[in-house]
Amino acid sequence: MGVRLFKHIAIAATLLLGAPGAASADDAPETRDWAVMVFAGQFVDNDFDELINPAAIEGEDAGLAGVALSRKIAEPFEGLDIELEGQIVRHFGDQDHWEVNAPVVARWTAFPWDDAVDTSAAFGLGVSLASEEPALEREIEGETQRVLAYWTAEIEVGPPDSDWSVVGRVHHRSTAFGLFGDEGGSNALALGLRRRF
Repeated sequence: MGVRLFKHIAIAATLLLGAPGAASADDAPETRDWAVMVFAGQFVDNDFDELINPAAIEGEDAGLAGVALSRKIAEPFEGLDIELEGQIVRHFGDQDHWEVNAPVVARWTAFPWDDAVDTSAAFGLGVSLASEEPALEREIEGETQRVLAYWTAEIEVGPPDSDWSVVGRVHHRSTAFGLFGDEGGSNALALGLRRRF
């Protein structure tokens, strides 16, 4: 399932984003405020704190694929960007529904090795709306809600002076310590391809 899924994501990325090209001096990535990303992932039967141990990760028979559009809205100081992001996500496997997420993302962009591998680390927090109560969340948690808190943590890497990058991220829905209800939530590990423009 994984190889076929990533083949579809690669085709979608090519169709959505066009053929990759070298950025000119006038189009350097640091001057580009918009980005689009296609991504796919697999749900795991683990709490967030267990994800730091790869040997403990247990996959579920459920996946997701999506598109995210983001825009940089502020730079409070050099190295920290604030972005707004909107996502449309399709679920498949043990759950079959749509999801829309809208996080505010804080992105750290200043790493000492950026001249060799351009790197950023980001954390986003917002709201998630599912088109129906997610079946996997009901199975794992006992109950869930269509509207939950959403957060994401990611690492992005790419060639210096390129519009393109690869993203690894955690896709997380939760009750936000009871703010959105008593039970519900899920974790997925996702891989994406991003282009800045």
